[in-house]
Amino acid sequence: MPSPLLACPVCAQPLARHGAAFRCEAGHAYDVARSGYVNLLLANQRRSKDPGDDKAMMAARAAFLDAGWYAPVAEALADAVLADLAAVRVVDVGCGEGHYLRRLRELSDRPLDLHGLDISRHAVEAAAKRDPAGLYAVAGAHRLPLITAAADALISHFAPLEAAEAHRALRPAGRLIVGAPGPRHLFGLRTLVYETPTEHPEFAPLTEGFALIAETRVRYGLELRDAQAVAALIGMTPYAWAADARERLAGLERLDTEVDVIIRTYERRDLAPR
Repeated sequence: MPSPLLACPVCAQPLARHGAAFRCEAGHAYDVARSGYVNLLLANQRRSKDPGDDKAMMAARAAFLDAGWYAPVAEALADAVLADLAAVRVVDVGCGEGHYLRRLRELSDRPLDLHGLDISRHAVEAAAKRDPAGLYAVAGAHRLPLITAAADALISHFAPLEAAEAHRALRPAGRLIVGAPGPRHLFGLRTLVYETPTEHPEFAPLTEGFALIAETRVRYGLELRDAQAVAALIGMTPYAWAADARERLAGLERLDTEVDVIIRTYERRDLAPR
């Protein structure tokens, strides 16, 4: 039996599954929902009653990703993970509805132990339903319910990242794969939302405790020619929450925009002594 990966969010002791619940030696227990996920987000870690993306955003994301519009991005993320032949235990921090983990499983020629964490209960529930072979938990990125040095690889794609927590959770020389928008990502959409659109700012590389070992830029045109695809793209972005943006984009039936994603692979290094 593999050693535990999940940690109790109260006492940080290892969690082991016992029937329909995860338990630690201190007696803290977390029930597994019928759909297969476990909620490890404590009440005092929530900033709202229902944090993270809602059901509507999850449905839009699933529709858009299932249609294959971001297939080159999913394949690039998978390639970055699989480049480390020792990576077996992989955790997607901010996994959404699990699309990238499922694609990683499909593309891998070796067995993988896949885990997904997201602060949205709706996202984790959707992921668990579609991937019974994986293990999904509700959790935030700022305090990962993971055993120290237990993960081989972490993915943080378009999601909040707490570098110190990622460093703690990764084994020595483990990999951290970070995906973020490049300058021109969805710029065609931004031109419809803002009177004076600007490019995405460059995101700063990680330094302390990590070494950059690879970088890939995935860039291609996106030509959406039906209202459903356009609505799904808009619905999975933050523009879906902004009243002004919704009004400007309402009824849009076609869209020419651009995918521009930068994927960086880091290797965990020992922290310099203080």
